[in-house]
Amino acid sequence: MIVKYIDFLKNKSQLAKICGFIFAVLVVLWSIFFVDHEKSHFSLENFPGFWTLFTLFSCLVIVFFAKIYGSLGIKQEEDYYDK
Repeated sequence: MIVKYIDFLKNKSQLAKICGFIFAVLVVLWSIFFVDHEKSHFSLENFPGFWTLFTLFSCLVIVFFAKIYGSLGIKQEEDYYDK
């Protein structure tokens, strides 16, 4: 099932980009109009879409450090257990 979905996204990459952009715009609009900014703890929380961007940045940092950590010796050769 997931393979069919990935193939669909490969074939319709323009549609996937448009849907992703529309979703991002809707998240920012939701943040502007429906999130209570009066009780924010930090001034950055008043920025529309702050928590969305913060989450994206955090995930990218985790992936970056995981790649570095893996290249330092966690990764093993494909036939490691066959030896």
